[in-house]
Amino acid sequence: TFFGLYPANPGTYAQLVSNSVDGETYAYQFVISAAMPQPAIESLADPDDPVQDFRFLVTVESNWYYITGRTLWDDIDVLGSPAHFYDKQDDVQSNAAFMVTDSDNLLFLQLENFCSAYSYTSPAYETLTGFDIPMGQDWYAFLDNSHRHGNAVMLGGEIRLEHWGTPVDDPQMPPVSFSLSSPSPNPCSGSTKLILELPSAAEIGVKIYNPRGQMIRSLASEALPAGTHNLIWDGKNGSGADVASGLYLIRVQSGDHSATRKVLVIK
Repeated sequence: TFFGLYPANPGTYAQLVSNSVDGETYAYQFVISAAMPQPAIESLADPDDPVQDFRFLVTVESNWYYITGRTLWDDIDVLGSPAHFYDKQDDVQSNAAFMVTDSDNLLFLQLENFCSAYSYTSPAYETLTGFDIPMGQDWYAFLDNSHRHGNAVMLGGEIRLEHWGTPVDDPQMPPVSFSLSSPSPNPCSGSTKLILELPSAAEIGVKIYNPRGQMIRSLASEALPAGTHNLIWDGKNGSGADVASGLYLIRVQSGDHSATRKVLVIK
């Protein structure tokens, strides 16, 4: 049985079972004394995007994973249909890393297990992030679970492509609808920024909630004109103290419109 990627790569392990008995169940535990290979990711600052026209927003949650592999039976393999197994790890919360690369770095990651990436979030159980898409080349957004050695990770979420911002050739054009981006950076250790789009002038309010749903800070209401605005939370509560590590909610209210975004604070 091959553990992780198949065919076997350097660092993977195999166990051969001979003369198995029909109807019997076999359980094996692998003990790996050495560290398994880990991807090496260089995190880069997002590239310049002078024409703010398209972006994508990513929301991902991962709750568990499966140890996956295949069983080699000589009487079945000859038919071209090897048996695969999936062992669900209910008690182990899983995670995945999100990143954006160009075509060259995608190839480096696939062949050499290292690359340079944008909007990189280290392996996490939950990810919310965004990327402004520059013109002129192909970009690849993907989730990486190679730190799980190729085992299947159960994922749920959304990758949404949006037309946004103000074109450089029409700086006075207002957004067509109310919109609030995901926080960036996310996770963060201090300040994080959200982009708010208002189709018309409005008074906005921003409130921060902790994981228990308790409001820990209310920013002063502010009248803003139509257009695109940066909202920054400095990672502090109403007393001016830094908040503890954890998941927080940022709620923005503007008239009849409201939106809530999650941000993970890591100290």
